Amino acid sequence: MRVSILNLGVDFRGVPALDDVSFAIASERVTALIGPNGAGKSTLLRCVYGLVPYRGRILLEEIDAGSLPARERTDRIAYLPQDLQARSRLSVLEVVLLGKLGSLGWHVCDGDVELARANLADVGIASLADRPITELSLGQRQLAFVAQALIRSPRLLLLDEPTSALDLRHQLELLTLIRRLVAERKTTALMVLHDLNLASRFADHAVLLSSGRVHTTGAPADVLTSATIEEVYGVEAEVHGRPDGAVLITPVRALPTV
Repeated sequence: MRVSILNLGVDFRGVPALDDVSFAIASERVTALIGPNGAGKSTLLRCVYGLVPYRGRILLEEIDAGSLPARERTDRIAYLPQDLQARSRLSVLEVVLLGKLGSLGWHVCDGDVELARANLADVGIASLADRPITELSLGQRQLAFVAQALIRSPRLLLLDEPTSALDLRHQLELLTLIRRLVAERKTTALMVLHDLNLASRFADHAVLLSSGRVHTTGAPADVLTSATIEEVYGVEAEVHGRPDGAVLITPVRALPTV
């Protein structure tokens, strides 16, 4: 799904959170949404999912997302927020089936159960289907919620800092999984990342926000330059090219604020 963000604006109590934001996301690609704290990244994802009122337009292909009924919008888009706390005693399988909420009746059919189990297998945790979600590690729980998001076969996957609470191994495994699912399921992913090295390695495209505006968009290696990192983050960094076309960023020091 191609997504076009056109002149997007959001105010919270009269203070702009997003201001005249415009960019496009190519279909069947992974786009990293990057920028300092408070740049508007999470707010932008919530706008796309329909959780925050906004000015401007969001086009899904050529359809104005604002004109879609809520159910149709959520059928096309899956959203994983930052807070994925599991407070119930539901099993992992039941949590995944919640992704079908709205299409499930009083009784869950065998086809829905098989689909849920297939999605758990796809993310590598089929053996955990009958475990209570609260007994899973944070990394396993993250995979369970990815399976929940995928059960409706969304065209667009929104992920808000999916690696923030994961150890190094689970970060790499999750982002590798997302890239594989984007390719195999022909979906599109827009994810907020704070780790610029992960953004460079796993994203096809990067959108850098600063103070609620788009600073730069393009290939990660073109966006993540030492000059840009200094200007936007206030950090001196060494940036070196990798053989795979990504860049390796080594922060040196935080620069004095003016």
